[in-house]
Amino acid sequence: MHSAKGVLASVVFAGLLLGRCNGPPAGSGDPGNVRLHMLRADPVFSELPPQSHLLQPIKSEPAKWQAPIFEGGGWNSPDVQMIFHSNLSVAQVAAFYNARAQAAGWHLDQLTNGMPGSWSKDYPGKISADLLFSYGTSVPGSDTYGPNGTYELAGNISPKWG
Repeated sequence: MHSAKGVLASVVFAGLLLGRCNGPPAGSGDPGNVRLHMLRADPVFSELPPQSHLLQPIKSEPAKWQAPIFEGGGWNSPDVQMIFHSNLSVAQVAAFYNARAQAAGWHLDQLTNGMPGSWSKDYPGKISADLLFSYGTSVPGSDTYGPNGTYELAGNISPKWG
């Protein structure tokens, strides 16, 4: 007969072993950060509106494997985030990025409060990406929201799945 401690130890060991076996599939995610660099090089991120300045350097986050806990794991998309301040109105900043996005091949998906709010794009190879414009975003380094004139432009691109 097996002791309760022995059974529990076997279950814990099996769980750890299964967790190690459920790592990311080889060649998936974003090998070489190719997709991240593709998104970061998109012209939509290359210019700020007039009377604007970055509040932090543009952030580029590579794909990350989210380990399984109770269900299967998966990839978090590579993403690019630009937080900035502008003296222009929300409508002017939204119009600026709508023009830039459409010129760079993005397609308007949604209006937010009557203004452009999100876009989508397919890169060569049917690699899909999303772009989101928001205002009154959180100030870098704090848990508070910025004053009028604080904006975020954020994009993510689908990871490679095996």
